[in-house]
Amino acid sequence: MNTLSPVMAPTRLFGLALLLLATPARGLEPVPTSLPPSHQEATAWAVTLALPTPLRAGVAATATVQLIARAGHHINLEYPAAFKPDARSTVAVAGPRVALVTAASTPCPGRAGETCQQTLALPFTPGAGQRRLSGTVLFSVCTAERCLIERIALGAEASP
Repeated sequence: MNTLSPVMAPTRLFGLALLLLATPARGLEPVPTSLPPSHQEATAWAVTLALPTPLRAGVAATATVQLIARAGHHINLEYPAAFKPDARSTVAVAGPRVALVTAASTPCPGRAGETCQQTLALPFTPGAGQRRLSGTVLFSVCTAERCLIERIALGAEASP
């Protein structure tokens, strides 16, 4: 018979509680507290996320993603640019993957048919409290020889 003495039972229960607290739940990752930067760049591209101001709780708004192709690259218009919000976002978006819609584009100088700059629209609805938009922007830039598919973490925050 495996019984615990009255003295050992609380010690074992305390140890079990510590083990449960120290073990992360499967499938759940801690939410980072800091936002990724609102601008990132590489040799082939630069991308920026910006929120409009002012924002009002419950009123639909549109953030912009500015995408610039550099160093002989152009924006791959055949690749569907999208935004995937992460757990740091406190605003509502239309789903786990939101298609980014072209609001404006600029052709590449001297390269007919190629786009080097795009302003992409990202609709969202802010809540009453903190207004954070954070996630991954998916896009592609190409040269004549190859295409790069990028997944870049961006975040922006506005005062309530």
